[in-house]
Amino acid sequence: MDIFGEICWFAMFFTPVITIPLVWRYNKGNTPAMRIITGLLWAFVSSFILFVISMGILFRNGLGSA
Repeated sequence: MDIFGEICWFAMFFTPVITIPLVWRYNKGNTPAMRIITGLLWAFVSSFILFVISMGILFRNGLGSA
């Protein structure tokens, strides 16, 4: 389970690299500026979800060696 938390932690920083090109490719109706803003919003939301998951795994039993 800790490995999943680490994967979520590192994936959190790479979500803009993934979401902006996906939004750019599949959202053809908007201007380029709106595509980037939409991609950044999706990246923020997905980063926050991954952050919450990784923090939940980290603090599930408290910090420290027990």
